[in-house]
Amino acid sequence: MTRRFTIRNVTVAKPQREQRIVGDMGTAELTVFQLWCRLTGNDPDDFGEGELDAFLARPQVPDLAATPYSVLLDAGITAAKRGSLPLERWLSAVRPVRA
Repeated sequence: MTRRFTIRNVTVAKPQREQRIVGDMGTAELTVFQLWCRLTGNDPDDFGEGELDAFLARPQVPDLAATPYSVLLDAGITAAKRGSLPLERWLSAVRPVRA
């Protein structure tokens, strides 16, 4: 589905997925996804809606989302290795800092 927005009499079509991400940009779960993408060198726009939904459905995401951003960033930098950041390893790096 495509949503249409009019800006100065110019109609621009945006795919539904982009609108959904923009609309939910403030959620902690999407912050985890965006930070994971930054830490692994992935472009968030390369993920389809199904892939994004699968990422957000991972059991580690709620715990990561409940973590303060600065702790999440430090733990992610520590846990990331050569463009890889399994959520399990990221969450393991967060736990000692939170305790």
